[in-house]
Amino acid sequence: DDWKIISSDKTGTYPGDSGVGERLVFFYRSSTVERGEVVSDITYDRSKVTEILFENLDEINEAKAKYDADMEDYTTGKRKTKPSLNPPTFLSFIRSPYCASFKVKGNNPAYVPYTFMAINAHLIYGTTKDRWREFEALMNWIRNRVVQREKTYYPSFMLLGDLNLDYDDPAKDYSKMEQYMKNINVDTPDEVHVNFPFLDVHPKQTEHFTSNVKLTQRYDQIGLFFRDDDGVGKGFPTHSENKLMGTDDGVGHDYGVFNFTELFSKALTKKSFKELSKDEGRKFVRKYEHEVSDHMPLWIRLKFIETSNKRKFEEVN
Repeated sequence: DDWKIISSDKTGTYPGDSGVGERLVFFYRSSTVERGEVVSDITYDRSKVTEILFENLDEINEAKAKYDADMEDYTTGKRKTKPSLNPPTFLSFIRSPYCASFKVKGNNPAYVPYTFMAINAHLIYGTTKDRWREFEALMNWIRNRVVQREKTYYPSFMLLGDLNLDYDDPAKDYSKMEQYMKNINVDTPDEVHVNFPFLDVHPKQTEHFTSNVKLTQRYDQIGLFFRDDDGVGKGFPTHSENKLMGTDDGVGHDYGVFNFTELFSKALTKKSFKELSKDEGRKFVRKYEHEVSDHMPLWIRLKFIETSNKRKFEEVN
């Protein structure tokens, strides 16, 4: 009875339509984590969608005209593949992100609890433009909620999920992400922080963490959005603290990936996965990428602060 679950409704398909839908779930330990009263999908309301639609009407009409021409070629046999209608701008999420409020209290009453809104998101796996549109739309939604502190149930947010970001080439892709983060910070009050620890190289690693079982992609992320002007968000690590993660003997902030690909490889082949040839690696992951998962779990550890302001640390499980 110590473990609880909360789930979204099926998302990703309209009721009655064909397609692969899914549920977004939070699994938590009730002895140390309390669920708050707010649970909701994240959507853009009708007025905002209408505003976006009218602002981009010319581009949408052009996309529709091209789709009609491609569909005509498809039905007459001039085109082999059926075209898809992709809007040139963000209108709605392909799967509605799922949001729930939590209080992480630990097992010591002297600790100041972490209170935040957790967002479970699985963004679109499409073109690079599609991915960035959904990512930017979600980032803007969260940022605006954090800025509007007086209208927010909990003013801190933790984004968790498969964001499908193009980040498989850190040397090339990180600069784009870094510039995007800087632009967000420029337009955000100084007391509001945005931190994606997995976009940095962990202090004890030589390269970025990968989270797919083939160890080639960085689609999965954890993002922290919080204020520190009123003490509510104090305790969450800022971007400047990422360079100190995991350097205090397992008692402070840290993050990582449960690399079961490496675990399986050493157990079954007696070699590191990176020592396998490309062909061996492909054959190896086929044994479990669908039966277990094609993504590996990310984790983040947060340190607690005592009410007396004396710092004491405990791992958040």
